[in-house]
Parts: sequence; C-alpha cells; structure tokens
Amino acid sequence: MKASKLIRLAGIAAAALAFGSGAFAQSTASVDVKVTLTSKCQWSGGTTPTGLTVNFGTYTAFQVADLTPTTPPTFTVQCTRNSTTPTATWDTPASSTVAGLAYTLNAPAATTVTGAAASGSTGAGADTVTFTLGGTIVGGQAGDATAGTTVTRTLTMSF
Repeated sequence: MKASKLIRLAGIAAAALAFGSGAFAQSTASVDVKVTLTSKCQWSGGTTPTGLTVNFGTYTAFQVADLTPTTPPTFTVQCTRNSTTPTATWDTPASSTVAGLAYTLNAPAATTVTGAAASGSTGAGADTVTFTLGGTIVGGQAGDATAGTTVTRTLTMSF
C-alpha cells in the first residue's frame, strides 16, 4: 500500500510541475481603442464675455489723425487642441457711425497658444486663442453733436 501511495503522490507532483512549467500556451491579441472626437471651441471659462467696450476716447472735430481705441479689449476662446482656429465677425448695421463719425471695427486673432499634448493619463490641453478688438475713426470728420455717443454691435464667433 505504501508503494501505491508513493506512486500516486509522484503522479500528482509530476502533474503540478507540468502545469507550473508552461504546459498551458499563452497568446496575445491586438485590441483597437476608438473614439469619435467632435472638436469645438468655447468662450474661455465657458461663458460669454461681458463688459467689452471699444472705447475710442476723445475725437476733436476735423482732427487730422485717425483715432484708434485707447485700450483695446481682449477676450480668449478655448478650442480642441490642433483644431480649426475660430474667427470673429461683426454684424452689418445699417450705419457704422457713432456721434456722427464713421468708424470701422476689427477683431483679428492676435495670439494662439497650442495646448499641451496628451501624455500618460493626462488628456490634451485646450488651444487658447486671444482676440483684441480694435477699429478706426478716420480723421477729418465733422461729427454730429446731437447723435448718440454709444452704439451696441454684435460680435459673432465662428468655430
């Protein structure tokens, strides 16, 4: 009886060694990870900026020099990294005059800073685009003392 127990134990030990020594085959598979990204831009902080004023300051009737804003306002837009740069356009009013003075407005994208690339477990950072609002009142105009000195315009961001 002792011999049969030893043979049985030897068989169990041999089977255990066979399993532990790679008797099972391993295999690997490639797995694709996919997503569809919808790029977008938004006002910095997610809310429309307030308090934007293109202030030309003081214009003296018939002055020779053109007048530009004293302190041009700026705002920032955040966009998906490496996506399309947003553009800013002004509405088209019936008249572009204030205080009887013809003016033009512009909103060129002044600076674009590319967001950080994704690395490890950190996602990519947003691109930031800073706009500086500007314009010109051409010199040599008389103006109108009874006309309003403030008009409201609409700025549209296209992403």
